[in-house]
Amino acid sequence: MRRFLFAVALAVSSALATAAPAAGEGKPNRLIDSGSPYLLQHAHNPVDWHPWGQEAIDKARREGKPIFISVGYSTCYWCHVANRTLYQNPAIAALMNEGFINIKIDREQRPDLDRLFMAATGALTGRGGWPNNLFLTPDLEPFYAGSYFPPTDDEFGRPGFVTVLKGIREEWRLRRGNLEARGRQVAALLREQARPAAAEVSPASWREAALDAIRPRLDGRHGGVRTAGDAKFPQPVLLGYLLAEHAARPNPALLGAVAQALDAMAAGGIHDHLAGGFHRYTVERTWSVPHFEKMLYDNAQLLGLYAQGFRLTGKTAWREVAKGIAAHLARDMQAAEGGFYTALDAGVDGEEGRPYLWRRGEIEAVLGAAGAARFFRAVELRPVAPRESADPLAEAAGVLRLRAAAGPVAPEHRAALASLFAARQQRPQPARDEKQVMALNGLAIAALAAGAQALQAPAQLEQARRAAERLWSLGWDARGGKLAHELFRGRAQGDGLLEDYAHLARGFLALFDAGAGAAWRDRARALIEAAQQRFQRPDGRLAASTESARLPIPLDDIEDYAYASGTSAAVEVMLRLGGDDLLAAAGRAIVAAGGQVGASPASWPALLAVLTGDARQVRRALELARDGAKVSLQDTASDSARHVGVIARLRPVAGAVLLDLTLRVEAGWHVNANPASFDYLAPTRLLIEGAVPRRIAYPPGKSFRARFAPEAIQVYEGEVTILAEFAPGAASRLRARLSVQACNEEVCLAPSTLAVPLR
Repeated sequence: MRRFLFAVALAVSSALATAAPAAGEGKPNRLIDSGSPYLLQHAHNPVDWHPWGQEAIDKARREGKPIFISVGYSTCYWCHVANRTLYQNPAIAALMNEGFINIKIDREQRPDLDRLFMAATGALTGRGGWPNNLFLTPDLEPFYAGSYFPPTDDEFGRPGFVTVLKGIREEWRLRRGNLEARGRQVAALLREQARPAAAEVSPASWREAALDAIRPRLDGRHGGVRTAGDAKFPQPVLLGYLLAEHAARPNPALLGAVAQALDAMAAGGIHDHLAGGFHRYTVERTWSVPHFEKMLYDNAQLLGLYAQGFRLTGKTAWREVAKGIAAHLARDMQAAEGGFYTALDAGVDGEEGRPYLWRRGEIEAVLGAAGAARFFRAVELRPVAPRESADPLAEAAGVLRLRAAAGPVAPEHRAALASLFAARQQRPQPARDEKQVMALNGLAIAALAAGAQALQAPAQLEQARRAAERLWSLGWDARGGKLAHELFRGRAQGDGLLEDYAHLARGFLALFDAGAGAAWRDRARALIEAAQQRFQRPDGRLAASTESARLPIPLDDIEDYAYASGTSAAVEVMLRLGGDDLLAAAGRAIVAAGGQVGASPASWPALLAVLTGDARQVRRALELARDGAKVSLQDTASDSARHVGVIARLRPVAGAVLLDLTLRVEAGWHVNANPASFDYLAPTRLLIEGAVPRRIAYPPGKSFRARFAPEAIQVYEGEVTILAEFAPGAASRLRARLSVQACNEEVCLAPSTLAVPLR
């Protein structure tokens, strides 16, 4: 990405001797009426904060001042530090109030704005993080950005916030035109990124290019995906794509890479071995030392990933990890009424990791000396920071991690972990962000519902159903056909974004798949049809927000993020529900995103995972959307496969694994039943490799007689289900294909053998 550098005019700041007031003291500002826990944390700052809105923008234009925007979230450690060291300081607040219009944004309330401003920061600095701080012209064009600024210039050469504020204010006074020109330049770049030139739509080529880009980033030593620095993120979207590719085209190397990542994370300090669930990321490459906040979106996706991994391999350690995540969500993240909260803070009283850290003596006090000695044979304490004391006998605080790769936890160690968890619960606990965001709840609902089948855990399905009922009853306006963005303190608030509609619909479809009832499919359809009407533009592009048209830079998805973009999730739901209207909408969205996807396929792993699915639906969607666009349908379907689709799920049952395969035949077409009515007809056949099925159960056929035929034959039409039963553990070796021959009233096509993606 092109990098823009802007040198702030340096100014020597005076010492900031004025003491900062404690949080919660002082006169409340405009944020006091906010429905955001993050904004409420700043409601008593002496800074004249505005929430995002037209009022603040109009004021900047009226007064001719630049805009300072600070984006963060309530459980962000460095956001808390900035609050204490910068925004509670009256001297700094005075500089901010005199020279700028100051706007606070909760990134979880406005993920569309968060991504826009993070892209701007990336363009200006080549990096990004939270808090994300930017300076904009009154026309909302960004010209300077950074993350956490220390109050004054520090020993590392970083300019202090006072230096930055004074420098920009002086530059604005003397050379405003230069800053405005820089803002226009950055805005033009962001518009170009959001609207790249049209390119050929070629899902097969995209997938190959994405895998070529991802393979060198896989960490063969420690597992997972490398980043530019030392930090290591779980990246469940990318790992999920690799599993989808393996399911579509069996690839032991891809499955092995995912398995290595899942094992390494499960053993590492990023995994909360006492409470279940995972922290946000680790600050080094071995998964040992975490940044301690816990996010709903990470844990929901990791639950789905570990459950899917168990379904594919039968690895019991992964089943236990998935169950631990579900227990964490139920105990720590689910409201009594059903919905899921957003995040847990990284620490307590400004001390990061405080609830989670142990010293050896503390563990011995809980388990006893002998019990602790046994415990430390399997578990180690990994120090999280350099030793602070010169005393070699002083104990360093550490985080728990397993000594070996993830395996079944011995009963004695489970008891020890339970005792330590009970002791930890007596400590002060981290704060919780109690917004219930629709998109993030959709992720949790989908993971719990799918996991309930894989793990044979009906309680998880009930967890998901309760959340879905709560969100639907309070968040959906049936009369207006609108969805709220979130629930907070029992009330719906904010306009739903594309990702809210799409991810909640995806969660509802998972409930339908899990047997919770057809009403959930109907609700999913209502959501996605409303989303299509609200967000799809004439060119097919799906806007992230209805506010996009009012901004100089479009609020469009430019990639998948920490979870699937609204575009990717919406396309998945449209393809799943089918019908020419929704298929055409999905195809147009794919074509419209084609320039971005083609330029960087590995940035769209969730969309590519969708495109590995039902080949017939993908082909039909692209055919409906062609309209002059260059579309390559290579490998999307051929012959009989153009009219037949297949989806399959592996699910453990008592003493066995079931392959539950749904065959979807296009209206007006049929395939031959098994057994076929005559020897010369090609029956529908499930072909198994890598395992021997105990039995395969084909459904009875339906009688069909073509106009030209002397007698009827048995066929399958519409949707039918084929079941195959295997011994436990067979799923890891299983490969499946389906042989079909599609016919209509007039013609029979050449038989096709379809790959069966195993989910």
